Amino acid sequence: FILSDCKNIRLKNFSVDYDRPYYTQAELVERDETGITVRVSDGFPYSVEGGCFVAESEFWRQRLEGEHCLIQPYDKTTLSPAYGAGCILAACNFCDSINPPMPVRILHAEQMGKLVRFSGEFPESWKAGLMLEFMHEKRDKNAILAERCEKVEVAGVRLLHCAAMGFVGMFCRDILLERFDMYLSGGEKGLVTANADSVHCFHCEGKIVIRDCIFESMLDDAVNIHGNYNVVESAAGEKLVLRSYAAALGFIRWYK
Repeated sequence: FILSDCKNIRLKNFSVDYDRPYYTQAELVERDETGITVRVSDGFPYSVEGGCFVAESEFWRQRLEGEHCLIQPYDKTTLSPAYGAGCILAACNFCDSINPPMPVRILHAEQMGKLVRFSGEFPESWKAGLMLEFMHEKRDKNAILAERCEKVEVAGVRLLHCAAMGFVGMFCRDILLERFDMYLSGGEKGLVTANADSVHCFHCEGKIVIRDCIFESMLDDAVNIHGNYNVVESAAGEKLVLRSYAAALGFIRWYK
């Protein structure tokens, strides 16, 4: 859902799921000094081409190549991120990301019967028996985006999974999130709801109200609300054009 320059918007009483999550789940079978061997879980179709792992569905294919992906170890007992294991950024064959938040490890994938071998460097804390969640998407593939909106309400909405963040609000005034839930109740395809934050708002005004919500099994913050530094692009009389972090997505805001 993309809400752009809107007023008095209400999203109410529905749930969102996908035929195949935007991540791949696998069990860590073996780790040694040269890499790891994994068994991909049922419900996460894939192929291996030219040393690259390719996530597949009926409608799309995503190569874990070029742009980096996040790999997060999970504990099968607690169904939560494995304590002290640590996550990494990785890409098959090469990475063309500019200024990644942490070093990107270059991997080479190989099909070995029913298992997949990833050659490369991995943390010593990763042990056999952990579940690994391979994220495929950039963080701009959000479930609900509200930009430059006023009076946005999301109520009675459940996200069983989304490709990046659950709700993103930027340059908005007055947001109400009520019974906006992200959790797993058993029987789902995997262990993750959101590949990043459940709620992320910046440069907003008025009130942000979060009431009776459940945020579980996401791979980053439950709630993140902040401002951003801005760069003055130009000055025209009494007006300034300020470019913020959001300008990377093509958004510019005018201030007097």
